[in-house]
Amino acid sequence: MASRVKKLTPVAKEALVAEIVKILVDLELLQGIVVIYNDKWVQYSSNSPDVKKVINGRKASDYVKGANDDTVTVLFENSMLYDAMDGAYGWETRNDFDERINKVLKPYGLYYEQINSWNFSLYE
Repeated sequence: MASRVKKLTPVAKEALVAEIVKILVDLELLQGIVVIYNDKWVQYSSNSPDVKKVINGRKASDYVKGANDDTVTVLFENSMLYDAMDGAYGWETRNDFDERINKVLKPYGLYYEQINSWNFSLYE
């Protein structure tokens, strides 16, 4: 029997983004991140998820060629996540991020893929 995959509704995207943000907060990598989903741009200026700027009416594909507007795109140019993805803090941080995010994405049947060195989108 095939495993059930959670449907990625707008409400499910909100929950998924909250889980991704929690991972980034736990790893102290949230500052400078932009998350684009449900046609909105959410920019975090600190490692606190409460300090954010939200702009409605934005699609990831307006900023990143190959972005997936149906899911979630994360932009992280000039951020600590950028450095972590490049191994600047040791590969343990990158591996920890990979392990945690893949665990969160699995129930949705999703994986993340870096489009460029400064962003990633989620795909089925």
